[in-house]
Amino acid sequence: MKDWLGYFSDLLQEPLSSIRHMTGGDISQAFAVEGPAQSYFIKIHAGKQASAMFDAEYDGLIELGQCESVLVPHIVKKGIVQQRAFIIMDFIAATPAQDLFWENLAVSIASLHRQTSDRFGLSYPNFIGSLAQSNLWQNEWSGFYLSQRLLPQTQMAIDEGLLNQYDLKSILSLGKRLDDLCPIESSSLIHGDLWSGNWICGPDQKAYLIDPSISYNHREMDLAMACLFGGFHQRFFDCYHSQFPLSPGFSDRVDIYQLYYLLVHLNLFGRSYLSSVQDILQKYS
Repeated sequence: MKDWLGYFSDLLQEPLSSIRHMTGGDISQAFAVEGPAQSYFIKIHAGKQASAMFDAEYDGLIELGQCESVLVPHIVKKGIVQQRAFIIMDFIAATPAQDLFWENLAVSIASLHRQTSDRFGLSYPNFIGSLAQSNLWQNEWSGFYLSQRLLPQTQMAIDEGLLNQYDLKSILSLGKRLDDLCPIESSSLIHGDLWSGNWICGPDQKAYLIDPSISYNHREMDLAMACLFGGFHQRFFDCYHSQFPLSPGFSDRVDIYQLYYLLVHLNLFGRSYLSSVQDILQKYS
């Protein structure tokens, strides 16, 4: 890591004094480095798609940061070093989350979801974790969710022998019912990967969003992801509902949205997620 410290000192034109490895990420190596006036957070990735991933992360953070009440770390630089892509941003010192943080996070997400488009999608593809994510524009959410979210992940799982043609038939059957099962709303700009590892409780209980996988989508996707793996206090959900109420019955349909994220985890991490996917498919078959 001494070599990295020297390289990034030259790149930032600052005498960086220390570098330490950060844990918690599944995709990239992450480091915190100390400068004379501030600290930086650096991610490094050697994969073939690493540069494209960080380009998409940069674009997503910029778009999130343009929304009222949404805070993101400032990006300092991104590029390539020793055949590895990197991205450097301001280091946000994490503090224990209290009630004020959950309220701030809920206000941020509600503000984000008020950014709308007349269609569902995005003007460029991006990533969910290390997996490519298509965002071709669709006029209806049901068509977008089926063609741009469920089917690509399902086909990937079939190619790896994790799912079969019967599962594909179940996905297609669910796709035909989406308009009846889920409320029809205008598209919202969503974070897209809203689990507990993708927010930071910063100084003064301010809520920062990181690692976005944005699209103009159904806003309940974000809430469903927040419910999936835990880590969100009930105060967040209560405050969000007071800011931007959900249609009744969210808890009954939450697994429809979670199906996408479980398919992603199936493709990223393997068969431990298979039963959760199949339970949802069986419920709606």
